[in-house]
Amino acid sequence: MSASVGEVARPALRVRGLLGRAEPILITGGRAVADYREAFVGIDVAKLRNAIAVADAGREGEVRFFGEVDASEESMRRVIRRIATKFDRVYFCYEAGPTGYGLYRLIRSLGHECT
Repeated sequence: MSASVGEVARPALRVRGLLGRAEPILITGGRAVADYREAFVGIDVAKLRNAIAVADAGREGEVRFFGEVDASEESMRRVIRRIATKFDRVYFCYEAGPTGYGLYRLIRSLGHECT
């Protein structure tokens, strides 16, 4: 079943902001189309080094190997913050095991979801 031309929502250009310094935004059906970006981060946990992969652009995004990082709390804190600054929302997933429990607590303490 396909939609006819009359049934398809057409984006309308509106202007927001201060006069003289307005920026255009796209609106579809009354909702602003935001530049909302989310990422899914997978962490392969090991005793000395953790391997990290990031899937950006939501669930349909390309998965990229981010690299291996020292498993220390300081290094992981730095990497988590660096990844989190690039996206609006970040979901972390780690390999459960004896070395992953501390990582789980660290990720949750930084305000991110982790499974």
